[in-house]
Amino acid sequence: MTVRVTGGFGQAQNFTGLHQEGCGNPSFGLVQVRVGAAGNISSVSFRYRVNTVVPFDGSGSARTIGSDRGTWLTSLGPFRAEPRNSAGGTIAITAAAKFKDGSTRTARTSTPLKACQR
Repeated sequence: MTVRVTGGFGQAQNFTGLHQEGCGNPSFGLVQVRVGAAGNISSVSFRYRVNTVVPFDGSGSARTIGSDRGTWLTSLGPFRAEPRNSAGGTIAITAAAKFKDGSTRTARTSTPLKACQR
């Protein structure tokens, strides 16, 4: 199982991290989860933690694309620009695949939250 973050649809391929909303593009990312033994997957969820001066976190679920259930997608962000977090930080992401037998597998990645320069 692997997880990665890229620029969203219509954004540059040279993704280097998310900008805070109103501080540049891209302000959202695309979380892509690839899973082996895909036919046995019942769902994929994710959670994130934004490590900034004022940290925050969240969670969500991903949707499968295609009929093989091997690739799952969800969006990340945009994150409101918070003056105390203007220096940016790191976004830590954990994806969890739940199998039909009740077991789970996880994968982790991180991406930068860019500094807000106004």
